[in-house]
Amino acid sequence: VHAAAALQDAINRKGVCEQRWSAWDTRIDVTKDALSVASTIRLEQWVCERLFGRDLKTRLGRETGRIEAHVAPFVDGTRPQLKLTRFRIQDLGPISRTFGVEDYVRREIQKEIDKINGNPKLTETPALIEESGYRYHQAELRHGPDGSSYLVASIIGPNDAMALAKLISAIARLTE
Repeated sequence: VHAAAALQDAINRKGVCEQRWSAWDTRIDVTKDALSVASTIRLEQWVCERLFGRDLKTRLGRETGRIEAHVAPFVDGTRPQLKLTRFRIQDLGPISRTFGVEDYVRREIQKEIDKINGNPKLTETPALIEESGYRYHQAELRHGPDGSSYLVASIIGPNDAMALAKLISAIARLTE
């Protein structure tokens, strides 16, 4: 009883010593309109304290749950972008709620999306398209007959056959 009370006192005074995270059984799928990432996660909360002259490290609890996130492409103005369209954590309990696991994981996913969205090589309209008077209109995920997945970005522009012919010719020269 005294050791339990001393441990609780140490927890209250010192806070936590460590959180351990692990993930497995991660699946990445391309659905009709989004990239879906799902993974099983485990969070362990440990407390460290010197008690009765010895270092004591105790696992306070462990929770296992499932995270699912969907990321979809869209066009924002003239730029293709990604956005988090669905986020869900299942089967985690009070430890995860206490330490804000859901908010933390959501922020980390959003940071990665922001890195991609901020990369001009991936999101800026190529000069060739822009100079022709065209702009991105729509972005979507599609599946190839071989099971591959790819991003398709549609463009719209002037109702001008010559401008379109010049654009097609310039793109064809790039791919030769």
